[in-house]
Amino acid sequence: MKKIIYLITTLLCISSCQKSNNNSWYLLIGESDIWKYLTVEDEPPLEWIELDYDDQNWPEGKGGFGYGDDDDYTIVDSVSSLYLRGYFNLTNPQTINQLLLNADYDDAFIAYINGKEVARSNIGYYNNRAAYDDKARHPHEANIYQGGVPEYFEIYNKEILIPGKNVIAIQILNTNKKSSDLSARFFLSELNETSSTNGRTQHPDWFIPPVNLIKSSLPIVDINTNNQAILNDPRIIANISISNPRYTNHQNKSDSVSFSSSISLEIRGSSSQKRFLKKSFGFELQNKNGSNRNYALMEMPKENDWILYGPYCDKSLIRNVLLFDLVRQMGNYAPRTKFCELKINQEYQGLYVLMEKIKQDSLRVKIPKYKKNKKLNGYILKIDKKTGAGGEGWYSKFENTKSNSKNVFFQYSYPKASKLTNEHKTQIQTEIDNFEKRLNGEHFIDKNLGYRPLVNVSSFIDFFIANELSHNVDAYRQSTFFFRDEGGLINAGPVWDFNLSFGNGYDCNKQNSIGFMYDYNTRCEGKRPIPFWWQRLLEDPWFVDQLLNRWKYLRKNILSEENIFQTIDNHTAQIEEAKNRNFGKWKIEKQKVWPNLVHTKSHEEEIEFLKNWTISRLNWLDDEIPKLMKTAQD
Repeated sequence: MKKIIYLITTLLCISSCQKSNNNSWYLLIGESDIWKYLTVEDEPPLEWIELDYDDQNWPEGKGGFGYGDDDDYTIVDSVSSLYLRGYFNLTNPQTINQLLLNADYDDAFIAYINGKEVARSNIGYYNNRAAYDDKARHPHEANIYQGGVPEYFEIYNKEILIPGKNVIAIQILNTNKKSSDLSARFFLSELNETSSTNGRTQHPDWFIPPVNLIKSSLPIVDINTNNQAILNDPRIIANISISNPRYTNHQNKSDSVSFSSSISLEIRGSSSQKRFLKKSFGFELQNKNGSNRNYALMEMPKENDWILYGPYCDKSLIRNVLLFDLVRQMGNYAPRTKFCELKINQEYQGLYVLMEKIKQDSLRVKIPKYKKNKKLNGYILKIDKKTGAGGEGWYSKFENTKSNSKNVFFQYSYPKASKLTNEHKTQIQTEIDNFEKRLNGEHFIDKNLGYRPLVNVSSFIDFFIANELSHNVDAYRQSTFFFRDEGGLINAGPVWDFNLSFGNGYDCNKQNSIGFMYDYNTRCEGKRPIPFWWQRLLEDPWFVDQLLNRWKYLRKNILSEENIFQTIDNHTAQIEEAKNRNFGKWKIEKQKVWPNLVHTKSHEEEIEFLKNWTISRLNWLDDEIPKLMKTAQD
């Protein structure tokens, strides 16, 4: 498959490389040029990155380099590090406006120009040389052979360039010497509006000049990592600035920077980190001394923990925001959101959603703040994968006997497991165990002896409606939160992560609009278990009656087609301009990407599909929710 994808991409490149994508951009050195290279199992001389280093004994070859899997022109032996040197000429470096390095690599690299570091990814820290046997932090797959676009790194220190001959030196590192793959495909380009350059105007088809974002109808978020790669762990210290957080009219970025701060920054997500080229990020605002800094970003309530969610497989770009909005209209807390456009190290990243992180706060999840030496009067738990932000927890004692899944694993979300005392962990487990015992017991529908005194029933009903309305593929079994409030009641929610919903995602039978999601594992034998809670609650006629009444009420107002469509239109109008830049950066608008079941070919077509899908789902639920009463009474 890799060979087929690469062949298609290469053929497209051959045809497109004959023309210029942008006459102001010149290719100084590309993968098809001749590079000097070195494969050794020892440290090369420290001077190997310098312009005057004598590399005449190094072999030479045409890029790209690798182990011979058809995205490689020059095949090299399996090594811990591969060293490359490429030369380019400049007539007048002072006329260069921008310098850009496109990097397609597996697994990490550090790049130098004339002996000065200019870019790195997935290895070490800026200005720290890597040993030949250092290892990449984690596996990183190349993009071009998959039909994707290589990462690009803008080079700011143009003072390192000299007239005449220059050298770019690159160290490629693997996760380990036994790794089955290595890729090195690099392209250096300049933006030069004069004719005094020795570069070429031909670029590969994937080449997209960086977006010079100076105005937007949305807030513009700038992050500067100081040449550090953003990791899943540990967090890096970076800087953030937000320009003009008013999004009713166009605002010139040069007018003002309304907010700036130091932040600790990380990549977020589990499967999305591996599947999607567009990443999401978590960050924490910091004071100069590293302490938490609370601030009301984009007019949302003050806090220090925030998320920049990057919609990718959701080609409407609004599914998360839509569901959160509807849940808040229903009277529940859901993370507040604001659309924005993001740049990292001056590289445009596309349309993003600044959103609140689920955490204890008087204006988020309203539970008492944790105090180690006092009784625990509130906590947040979640059901999720153990990867990503997964943490410590325990397994339920109760199986979902109506599916082929294992016991649910409950994870501590707030307070973190590392802060909880053993006594508090025992308290939490005992309270959840007691709830499950009552729900599983023979008197579970008794208003005094059953589950009802232990839970906020309305929260469970609205949580059920939100997940079933959206046909959320992850419903109940991952990205699922619940909390114990100060009064001792267990609440379902807050809702979280709805990018695989509203028809974007499907079950094992390739259905995306019919079927209840609470019995997903019954139909699909899912690997991640769903608590038995939902099937058991629907065996209680009183609960089903409350659910049916709530559904009928919401269908007359908040969940009417008119209100849902108006909410969709409001969000679509906000991103009308920014969506075009987003799909210019991430060319998926006309592509089918996982987990799209329906292949739309424009944003407008995706919004139309979303509306039609919603009508179908509402009609199905109108028919099926009343039938739950008969099941409960049998």
